[in-house]
Amino acid sequence: MKKKHAFLVGVLSLLAIYGFTLALVPEAIAAIGPAVIMGIMGACGFSMGANVADNWQRSKYYQPALDRRKEQ
Repeated sequence: MKKKHAFLVGVLSLLAIYGFTLALVPEAIAAIGPAVIMGIMGACGFSMGANVADNWQRSKYYQPALDRRKEQ
């Protein structure tokens, strides 16, 4: 599974939980709403942090001689 798919599945799952709660138990939205928002914010923050770490790791060990894109 790619990073973007994992992110989308996580965010969509949280939104689905929110939607089902809104449809089935509307009075519980005040309790679950902040948790869903914090979960989405956490997923976004983790996703961005993982992307930065991945890019840093690739740049740290970059070998120009092995770059196939320059051969074209």
